[in-house]
Amino acid sequence: MSTFEAADPTGPNLNPSSSGAGESSAEAMAGPPNPHEPEPTTEALAQQARQAVEALARLSDPAAFSELLRLSALVGECLGVSARSLAEGGSWAHVGEVAGVTRQAAWSRWRSDEQAVIESSNAGVPVDHPPWPPGRLGDPDYGSR
Repeated sequence: MSTFEAADPTGPNLNPSSSGAGESSAEAMAGPPNPHEPEPTTEALAQQARQAVEALARLSDPAAFSELLRLSALVGECLGVSARSLAEGGSWAHVGEVAGVTRQAAWSRWRSDEQAVIESSNAGVPVDHPPWPPGRLGDPDYGSR
């Protein structure tokens, strides 16, 4: 489970404050949201994000580089949240289509930790044979006979 998912199970906290609580300095200066102002579009939000990331990249400042590293990690986590949300409302095939990969690749990359644990366990499946045929590469006694 990611840090932000543990803090807020509904999704990532996109508030830029370091504690994750309270208002960001931009929100504090702007005051309360205007209920008569329309919500920003996906395209507008993406453009703002691109501009901010590109501005940080142009700075020759270790703090800017550090922020880009944190943003990169956040974007990775947010991709997983978004993919799982999209899959819940549709299918992993749709997630794969949007990402340009197969449904299997999408599921493998963005499935939840719980889904990964279920897949990796052999609960209830009896294992009555060794994981490799005797006398084959991978056999600890291979070559010692």
